[in-house]
Amino acid sequence: MKKVIGILLAGVLFFSACNAGDTEEVESNSGQTDETTDQAEESNGQSGGNQEEVEDLKLQVTKVDEDAGVTIENNETYQTLNEFVKQNRKYGVPNDFSMLSVSMMVDEEGNQQMLFLGVNRLGAPVKNVTFNITLGSTEGDMVWEDFLVTLDEETAGVLENNAALPIFLPVTSQEQIDAMNTISQENLVMEINNFNFETVDQ
Repeated sequence: MKKVIGILLAGVLFFSACNAGDTEEVESNSGQTDETTDQAEESNGQSGGNQEEVEDLKLQVTKVDEDAGVTIENNETYQTLNEFVKQNRKYGVPNDFSMLSVSMMVDEEGNQQMLFLGVNRLGAPVKNVTFNITLGSTEGDMVWEDFLVTLDEETAGVLENNAALPIFLPVTSQEQIDAMNTISQENLVMEINNFNFETVDQ
């Protein structure tokens, strides 16, 4: 069981994988923000400048949690995330995969992690998603550099279209925490590279 630390009312960082596909170049379009949820919803079309209407997001339980009997209804963390998703239900744009940051987490062993929601607006269910993420500041304070993120089918399952799935990235040093504290919208450096996935026939 992971514990949410001060879950935010709006995303702090969000990353966009525009034109996602095998080794397609990925574009990042926004940085740290403390905008209200309403403002966040109004700006959801920033990525790629697309203002098309999107369906409401639905929170999805990871396969490993589902196999362990976890549901949104019986798990406090997922209940909290579900409320967050409802508040950001229009996040993302068509034909896009995005990462929306939520909060810091601590697992049962006391390990800190950054919780993101992976948002699938690609138009089809996907599985075995992989990409490299870099996050830091222009001053050179880096949280992750080309860190490989793997959402394999055995653990994450199939990410449905118009769904948000929890993604936990490790924060293993005080240097990473200190770097997070230096990031602002003005000095943010973030990249998603080598974005790959498999589509699932419906």
